[in-house]
Amino acid sequence: MRKILAIACYTLVEAARSRLLWLVLSAILLLTAASFLIRELAITDSQRLQVAFLATSLRAISALIATAFIISTLQREFNDKGPALLLALDLPRSHYVLGKTLGMSSAAMLIALSCALPLAAFVSAAAWWPWVASLLLETWIVAAVSVFCGITLRGVAAGLMLTLGFYLLAKSLATIQLISHASLNAASLSHRYMTGLLDSLALLLPRLDQFAQTRWLVDGVVPAPMLGSLALQTLIFVALITSAAIFDMYRKNL
Repeated sequence: MRKILAIACYTLVEAARSRLLWLVLSAILLLTAASFLIRELAITDSQRLQVAFLATSLRAISALIATAFIISTLQREFNDKGPALLLALDLPRSHYVLGKTLGMSSAAMLIALSCALPLAAFVSAAAWWPWVASLLLETWIVAAVSVFCGITLRGVAAGLMLTLGFYLLAKSLATIQLISHASLNAASLSHRYMTGLLDSLALLLPRLDQFAQTRWLVDGVVPAPMLGSLALQTLIFVALITSAAIFDMYRKNL
């Protein structure tokens, strides 16, 4: 356990020493300024439009920054043979993956929390806290997938595209399913095949469209049982994707 925590702490120190903080602060200031511009241009419901824009954009930019940081860091370490040196010190490969996942997830969640702070000035605390909690759970999932892609794939572009593709698919899969089941071509064999494929994917992927919903902040109403369901989804998926990363790490010839 101490080895895992040591790797996680070193990862957080590396994130703090990089220019990641300045990038996050620049994005927050830029999007906050843009939200005030949208508020001034809005004819009606200016406050609601500002909150909706700020929540959506900050949520997206935090996922993008965290994904880019995790994958680029892991790719640089593998290119520099850092994991090979660590594993030569009698460190189990599973400990390396768990330590990196813990450290990268913590850094990503700190990014998400920083991006969520400006919203506290525009919404009630009763709506802000559940939204932030679900955002942190979503960020944990994205970070775990980023670590998996960073370990499995070679190349920053490939890992970034796969992680963002997963993020967009998990957010839009419920809508795609709804459209598929309501299609007029439901009787065709190809449509039944694609519908079955979408239903199978829905069982494997987390429902990211249920996480950090903007309407919670705009309407100020958060369904209480929702957070328990989201936490369960997060724990199950993170455990599965981390196990896959450990399996791939043992398969590699470093």
